[in-house]
Amino acid sequence: MAIEYRTEPEYIEYLDGVAYPKVSPRRVHGILQFQLGFLLVQCGARQFGEVTTEQDAVIGKRDGTHSKLIPDVSLSLYSQFEGLNEDDTDEPPFSPVIAIEVWSRGDSKEYLAKKFARFLKTGSQLVLDVRPKDRTVMAHTADAVTTFVSGQCFSNDIFPWFTFQIDELFGVLDALPAHLRERE
Repeated sequence: MAIEYRTEPEYIEYLDGVAYPKVSPRRVHGILQFQLGFLLVQCGARQFGEVTTEQDAVIGKRDGTHSKLIPDVSLSLYSQFEGLNEDDTDEPPFSPVIAIEVWSRGDSKEYLAKKFARFLKTGSQLVLDVRPKDRTVMAHTADAVTTFVSGQCFSNDIFPWFTFQIDELFGVLDALPAHLRERE
C-alpha cells in the first residue's frame, strides 16, 4: 500500500494564487465553531446537506483561479455532490451554500472581506461573519449585510429554517467557569 504525503501545510488558503495561512483556532474560536455547527444541525440542516468544519472549498477548479478556501463551519447541499468523483467529494470544487467564519486574532479585515465576496461569487448564498469580541453576527448575502446583536434572533429569508438566538450562540462562553471565560 502506497503512503500519501502532503506537499503543503493543510491549513493554507489560497485566493487568486496568494497563500493565506489559516489562523490556528484558539479555545473560544473552537467553542463557537462547535456551537455554530451544533446550531445548524439542531435547526435541521442535515435534511438538506452536510454540516462540516474546516472543509476545503477548492473553488479554483470551477472559476479557473488558484483558490482554495476553508470556512470554519459550512453547509453543502447533498445535490452539490452529485456526479463528483471521490477526490472532488473530499475536497469539493464549489463553495458551500452556507459558509461561516469565526474571527480569530490575526485575521485581516481586508482578507476576510475578499474571502466573503468570493464565497458569494462562487455559490455561497449566506456567509456568516461571527465576531466573538463584539458578540455580533454579520450575515452577508448577494444583496445585503445584516448585523445581529445580543437580544436578537438570527434569521434569514434564504434559509428560513436556520434561526437561533444570538445570546444562545455566545451564551456558551458565559456558561464557562469564571476562570475560563474569555476576557473581553
